[in-house]
Amino acid sequence: MQLAFGKKPGDRKLLDNNVIKIDDRLNVVYQVYHGDMYKFFPSPDHSDLTWYTPMTRFPASFGPDSTLVARVFPDFITSLRNGDQASASKAVTMIIGYQEHYGSALIPGKTKQQLEILYNHVNIFKNLSGLYLLLGLVLFGFFFYSVFKGAKLNQRAVKYIVITLTVGFLAQSTGLIIRGYVSGHLPWSDGYESMIYIAWAVMLAGLIFARRNPMVLSVAAILSGLTLFVAQMSWLNPEITNLVPVLKSYWLAIHVAVITASYGFLGISAIIGFVNLLMAASQNKLNSSRINLSIGQLTAINEASMILGLYFLTIGTFLGGIWANESWGRYWGWDAKETWALISVLYYGFISHMRLIPGFRGWFAFNLASVLGLLSVLMTYLGVNYYLSGLHSYGSGAGLQFPVSIVVFYGLVAVLAFIARKKEGDIKKG
Repeated sequence: MQLAFGKKPGDRKLLDNNVIKIDDRLNVVYQVYHGDMYKFFPSPDHSDLTWYTPMTRFPASFGPDSTLVARVFPDFITSLRNGDQASASKAVTMIIGYQEHYGSALIPGKTKQQLEILYNHVNIFKNLSGLYLLLGLVLFGFFFYSVFKGAKLNQRAVKYIVITLTVGFLAQSTGLIIRGYVSGHLPWSDGYESMIYIAWAVMLAGLIFARRNPMVLSVAAILSGLTLFVAQMSWLNPEITNLVPVLKSYWLAIHVAVITASYGFLGISAIIGFVNLLMAASQNKLNSSRINLSIGQLTAINEASMILGLYFLTIGTFLGGIWANESWGRYWGWDAKETWALISVLYYGFISHMRLIPGFRGWFAFNLASVLGLLSVLMTYLGVNYYLSGLHSYGSGAGLQFPVSIVVFYGLVAVLAFIARKKEGDIKKG
């Protein structure tokens, strides 16, 4: 266990992470059986903010209440063992009454309690991940078939899917609002919250560009569903927690919101680029005209989404420098996060101007570069937190194993790019 904790998060292997998780669980079990978790009783002295357990030695400030708080919980346990539900409920009512009398300033209101219970029961983000993936794949299939076969779209089915995705986006927005209200801070302060916020930004981008080409909405739904699915994995903690001290700033609402939203627009750009490569690799002489028309439309949307993402990324990076000056006394320190954010800005700045460079003009180079650009976003967002050390490690958590799926994905991109380029040349020669 000491060896596992002594390693940097990026150096920890699967065994190290499992050892740390087991240690955390054993600590919780230890605190439960020793009563350290049962901090039920606030001090009657308002200057003492400590909450005490039934097993502790109560200070003199409790006065005659010390007898009540010392006996009510053991009476509750005894009632449960004897099957006396009435006495157990009475003990719980007494504990609640004591808490409301002396600790009402720290207890969330009834509305907030009910919303948190509803939020946990509904689990909107987990349910939306499957819905987004299913509807996104179905909608993508409709458009893909229409482009390749020249068949007419089933407009009614497409309309119902779009309406359902829009309702899902509204539910997703409501979930974010509820989480922010319950937690008391904006819901993009840690790894899990930033993932669900990026998924929201992806769907927002999809809805913005859906009027120009509805296929963008299908791509956005797929990417948002995958992002929400990843957010449910065990290496991200969905628990609603207090803010880390460095994040207790109004800059959380500005810098983090802007720069994290940029990842959603840049993610849409990368997926559109992948779809364009996929369509180009699947074309033939019969459908090449339709595919080229669709690629042209999607490339224009790709560029618009990339430029919006680049604006947000650049503005967010500058705002981060201002926050850094307030927090750490300097605007720029070449921290790993800052460095990779700058790399991403420069990379996407280069892609957005590639059309001015001879040899880099045309849809192929732009779409391939937009897919490759996602690597810099992934490194800025995930790689820095989980593989490198720095001032921005507060949002990471346990070490993350290297995702082999990224290697597989970019291997597929290389194959598609080769086939697309070859087919484009063959069709022009033919």
